[in-house]
Order: sequence, then structure tokens, then C-alpha cells
Amino acid sequence: MTLEEIRGLATEDLAKASATAREELFKRRYAMQTEAVENTAAIRDLRKRIARIETIRAERTRVAAKQGS
Repeated sequence: MTLEEIRGLATEDLAKASATAREELFKRRYAMQTEAVENTAAIRDLRKRIARIETIRAERTRVAAKQGS
């Protein structure tokens, strides 16, 4: 998911995307502990995706707070 795609999502969709990515990250971490995983870079990519989503959510919260003041 690119940054442009993330910015295009509604706020509610961002929350869902974050929850989905966190769940997938948990599953991949668990799989790494219990079995051999070929693509270890996927965990790093998921962490980055979660960080991007949370950054956009924080930006929107700051903008909303600034406009409300």
C-alpha cells in the first residue's frame, strides 16, 4: 500500500487498515517463531505500513484539532 493510497482512505478505513496490518504482523511474527519463513522482509514492510497509517491518522487528528480551535 503506497502513501498515496493511504492518504486516499477515509479515517474509518485507516483504522480498519491499521487493525488488519497489526493482525497480519502478529501472524507473521508467530509464524517466524514456529516455522521457517522465506520472506523475513515482510515483517519490516508491515511495520513501515503501520507507521505510515498511524502518521496519517495523527496528521488528520492535528488538523481537525487546529480547525476546531
